[in-house]
Amino acid sequence: MNKKSKILISVIAAVVLIIISFFAFHKKANGDNKVILFYGDGCQHCIKLEGFMKDNEVEKKVILEKKEVFNNKNNAALMLSKAKLCNIPTDQGMGVPFLWDGSNGDKCLVGDVDITQYFKDKAGIK
Repeated sequence: MNKKSKILISVIAAVVLIIISFFAFHKKANGDNKVILFYGDGCQHCIKLEGFMKDNEVEKKVILEKKEVFNNKNNAALMLSKAKLCNIPTDQGMGVPFLWDGSNGDKCLVGDVDITQYFKDKAGIK
């Protein structure tokens, strides 16, 4: 391999690393790597989940953002966009509680039972 080929390969490798770093940073800077719990005021399943979370101090063990969707159209739109990332059909609306975890790829959970188990696993709760 001649000197020009080695330089070209080095430049290409450097560009690829820069691009990968940019997208990783961009995802982190935009908050796409967080956990978001969407809930609705008065939702019985949300109230049940909130009780579990309070009793087990989940928010001290798991960093998450909570967003109310019944009274906040922006939060509702965000919830639908996150559901689409997980290929969840949204044409009929969405149920709550809904959890989106972008910290390790896109993971979506719907319902207090599955989300309770998620928090048990994530926070080490028996």
